[in-house]
Amino acid sequence: MKTLVPDGTLQDVDTPTWTFEVTGVQGDTLALYLNAHAGEEVSVVFVPKPDGTSAAFSMIATAIPFGGDQGAYATFDASFPVSVVPVFTEPD
Repeated sequence: MKTLVPDGTLQDVDTPTWTFEVTGVQGDTLALYLNAHAGEEVSVVFVPKPDGTSAAFSMIATAIPFGGDQGAYATFDASFPVSVVPVFTEPD
């Protein structure tokens, strides 16, 4: 695409889309909470490492699947839409 300035450039910058992806065990408190609050906007503070950077955001909870192979822990993989841009905080 040409611009009115001979050496001009045109940049197309999109707004980022955030998701929160998690793997968990069915029947634990996280799975029970997600199923109880499916469809609701919930607040999350994610701290991947103790004393590490945290991310605070809101996401839409969705119900997770139930069931699996006999004799093994039933796990789930889920991806949740983040409705508010995360705020990252460095530890003190």
